[in-house]
Amino acid sequence: MGLFGLESANQRTLTGIRKKQTVEQMNKALGIMKETGLKCFGLFMAFNVWEENGKLCFEDREDSLRTLAYLKGLLRDKKLHLFGWSMTTPYPGSELYRVAVKHNLIDKEYAGKWEYFDSGSNFLMKLPGVSEKDWLHVMNAGKRLQAMSLFRSGTFNLRAMPLYLKKAYYVAGRNLKRFFN
Repeated sequence: MGLFGLESANQRTLTGIRKKQTVEQMNKALGIMKETGLKCFGLFMAFNVWEENGKLCFEDREDSLRTLAYLKGLLRDKKLHLFGWSMTTPYPGSELYRVAVKHNLIDKEYAGKWEYFDSGSNFLMKLPGVSEKDWLHVMNAGKRLQAMSLFRSGTFNLRAMPLYLKKAYYVAGRNLKRFFN
């Protein structure tokens, strides 16, 4: 299975995070992989963040949902078989972390606490105009699509059901706690 770090369906984002690829190139590469019979796994992130000329730039809810719509099309066209969906996470030492610190995006309650750095279930940055409700909606929509792709691909592992349920319980509990606090 080919693993591709596609990240976003938004060209401005790809340029901003210095991905050095276009959406057109991604489509072409995935089409070639489909023709050769290679199954593809794509990695995507929601709410990407970058800087342009010192100014904070980021994907909003609509940009992130546009990436999900793109993903649905790739799955439907069988150009992509599975995918990873995560919230953009500013890991210490990364360029993203530098940008997040510079623009005061990381909530002080998470600073230095690695247990919160789980990109699959936490959104550690506070982006202007992006509410907790927005990021929960985007994260959950991505996780639902991810679960659907696992079932459709035949790779859903019934023996791993306790792990899936534990993760869902953990994510739901943390999200509810944060949502109501």
